[in-house]
Amino acid sequence: MVTREKCQQDIDTLRNYYNSMNKINYLSILKKVYTFMKEIAPNYYSNNGMIDEYKWIFREFLKCEQKYSNELVINPTVRFGNLHQDNPIEYLVYEARKNILKRHAFIYGDDTKNRQQLQALDLANKCMECSEFIKITNAKRTQLKFGYLLIYPAYKEGCQILGGGGHHCACIVTYGSDEYLIDVTYSQFFFKITIV
Repeated sequence: MVTREKCQQDIDTLRNYYNSMNKINYLSILKKVYTFMKEIAPNYYSNNGMIDEYKWIFREFLKCEQKYSNELVINPTVRFGNLHQDNPIEYLVYEARKNILKRHAFIYGDDTKNRQQLQALDLANKCMECSEFIKITNAKRTQLKFGYLLIYPAYKEGCQILGGGGHHCACIVTYGSDEYLIDVTYSQFFFKITIV
């Protein structure tokens, strides 16, 4: 069980991270925040899930995560076209992105328009659906070695930090001797969310 003093120390650590963040060091500090949360999360877990004190920790964590959430931390360039027939990885990504646009927003068409549309989509909770599409497309067309990668909050399935939900799914595809992580819904993590 976590003592009140230990909980306050953890909150203070997160507040220090928050206060030291700026637009230049945001990503390096955020990496430290994620590492810190991964280390302390098991202390706030009981057999019934996360203990009540964790909500205060999680609140400070969200503040850190959202401080510069308007800043795009990925390269938003989405390559449609330029599809190399001899590269099945690019093919799978291309087909998955095309499928996202067809299913979740717009009819596939103009290249420039689709880049903007894909960047604007809310892909939260679409990772499993997209990964399943990649699995089916792979099975039908490329027959590469395929697997799912499920990432749980705090990297532990049993912690149930978010009440048992909140995991993320991506694909691991082997092409030749290399393994590729295919995650066409990653943009969901880089746009502002609202705390209710």
